[in-house]
Amino acid sequence: METQHNAFLWVALETQHNAFLWVALETQHNAFLWVALETQHNAFLWVALETQHNAFLWVALETQHNAFLWVALWGGNLVLQRICCNSHRFNIEIQILVGLVMAVSLAREWAERREAFSKRTSGNPRA
Repeated sequence: METQHNAFLWVALETQHNAFLWVALETQHNAFLWVALETQHNAFLWVALETQHNAFLWVALETQHNAFLWVALWGGNLVLQRICCNSHRFNIEIQILVGLVMAVSLAREWAERREAFSKRTSGNPRA
């Protein structure tokens, strides 16, 4: 992982029916957070965050009924736009969402580390 000028974190998770989780983080200059989730009914969740210069927050949720939620924040002026097809309402709290994504990424990282450690030590009784 590179820091200071374009740090980047990428996590991918594929589950039962082509579910996909993607997280990218670039910091300090044009910080950017992107999360995508596709589930078995082609639901799509997209979160983008750019900070420091022209702060921008964008959240979109598309489900099987094509409902769409859009939230934008430009430099302190909050612009909230909700486009709801088929009378569906969705409320997303960014702090909970980002916390959940980070928890998932950390859990996956620790699981990979445990697996790598167990592979290294399984054949060697002195390890």
